[in-house]
Amino acid sequence: MREFISEKRNESSVVLKDSFNRNIMFVGKTKNGKSTTFEIMKNPFYFVEIGNVFSQTRDAEIHHFTVEVELEDQEANFNISIIDTPGLFEVTVDDSARDNEALEEIVLKCMKAEITKVHAIFFVVAYNGAINVQDIEALERFIKLFAGAENHINILVTKCEKLSPADKEKIVSDFQKYPGMKELLKSVGEQIYFTGAVELLDFEKGFVDTFKYNLANVIEMRDELFNFIFQQEVAFELNALHMVDKVRLSADALLKKVSENFANVASLDNVDNLKSDCVKLRSWLPILDATSYEKAKKLLNECASVIKERENAPAS
Repeated sequence: MREFISEKRNESSVVLKDSFNRNIMFVGKTKNGKSTTFEIMKNPFYFVEIGNVFSQTRDAEIHHFTVEVELEDQEANFNISIIDTPGLFEVTVDDSARDNEALEEIVLKCMKAEITKVHAIFFVVAYNGAINVQDIEALERFIKLFAGAENHINILVTKCEKLSPADKEKIVSDFQKYPGMKELLKSVGEQIYFTGAVELLDFEKGFVDTFKYNLANVIEMRDELFNFIFQQEVAFELNALHMVDKVRLSADALLKKVSENFANVASLDNVDNLKSDCVKLRSWLPILDATSYEKAKKLLNECASVIKERENAPAS
């Protein structure tokens, strides 16, 4: 009978494996390599064209894939969710307000996708031969905006496919010694990770030695990044972020405002402002507590009916 059980087990097309979830966020300035890093994580043989090494993500995107890996005593699957954010922390007049608003939208988008925990955040910087002062300023601003998640923030340096181990050690040393960055590293994860991508031209032109060296480097850095991600068992709750508390207060105030306006809707000259407030309140639903959430859903349905009725009513 044991042989029969073994035979039938081997014939089964359904194989159960342990499964673990890891939610990861990439944050950084435009064209620092966030999206390219995501592509490399999916496929280390993803080659990039010169001049198009770093694409531009305009809106936050959430990508899902599964990695099968052999652990010490078993095979397991890691379900990876990558939150790829648009370029933030650019030097503009209204940069702080825009960054704050963009991060709020990212958090809300995660919650709508039922991603309420994040295991690691990678602040992505591009290697250009020296530390960029703007990256230090950007990291400082991000830490303030994401207060409460400092222990889960790590530095990821891109464009490192040509670097030797000694080169990487020097970058780590420079980061640890550089004024400003040295202090910031004490408040976040001190480990610095690296990534890169092979240029398509090296493959097409047959630059064999360069191609082999860079590809081997990319694969090694990718493995180190994944190993770190696999080890991140403790996640932080997005609801615990200080910025979420501020948004929740605003959402509660807006819920009260919409409720009051709906109660007096008959006296309103038009419902344009009520409609606009309802759109904003709907986007904030995931951040409300359970009681307020149910109240807001019911209120929004009632508002939608009245607004539709008012908008379809013949002009007097």
